Amino acid sequence: PTPPATPTGEGERVRLSATRRAIARHMSEAHATIPVAWMVIEADVSGLVELRRRARAAFEEAHGVRLTFMPFFVRAIALTLREHPALNASYSEDGVLRHERLDMGIAVATDSGLLVPVLRAADTKSLAHLAGELQDLGERARARTLTREELIDATLTIDNTGAFGSLISQPIVPVGQVAIVTTEAIRRELRIVPGVDGGDAFAPRSVMNLAISFDHRALDGAEAGAFMAALRARLEAIGPDDPLDAGA
Repeated sequence: PTPPATPTGEGERVRLSATRRAIARHMSEAHATIPVAWMVIEADVSGLVELRRRARAAFEEAHGVRLTFMPFFVRAIALTLREHPALNASYSEDGVLRHERLDMGIAVATDSGLLVPVLRAADTKSLAHLAGELQDLGERARARTLTREELIDATLTIDNTGAFGSLISQPIVPVGQVAIVTTEAIRRELRIVPGVDGGDAFAPRSVMNLAISFDHRALDGAEAGAFMAALRARLEAIGPDDPLDAGA
């Protein structure tokens, strides 16, 4: 094949860091070997948004860590994975290995590239524990002080692309996993809701998209769709007066 043309003119060639080379190698392998399917659904998270607004100040004073939306998302995904173990798995030609452990990879953007520290046994931890561990892993990822053991053997990855304002994204499934979930930006929009007279009415609601890429060798759309529907139901069931660790 004809090699790509070299752009003319002056410019700066940026050398690839070791991190960027590793990212390039892993992404190329994943893209070349995993047949990916993808879907996106919308969730009404108005109850969650109000719960966090009410609880945030007291939580942060009591625990000394920020209360972002991420621990809610991690907890909801982890608890839903308990009910849908086909997504907490690895594929090989010998079969699909469903993991007993539930170790979440958490995508973190750093100045030198993407890092994915692993939050171990995510389905067993309280919201406060998750919030503290997420903050710690994120800070140490950006400071480049994570150990190798904290960056390996995730069983499913979560990428909070909504932190950058993304509405829909299509992530690449990491090698060794069968799915990756993205949480997108929360936005205020008018939605049709039940009216006081039994008819329809318009009301402002907090809504977000949830997207999943999955390995079609290991999963079919029905399995991924059932997981996403259950995840949406879990998030939409959160009310403004709920205890923070409801739904375990």
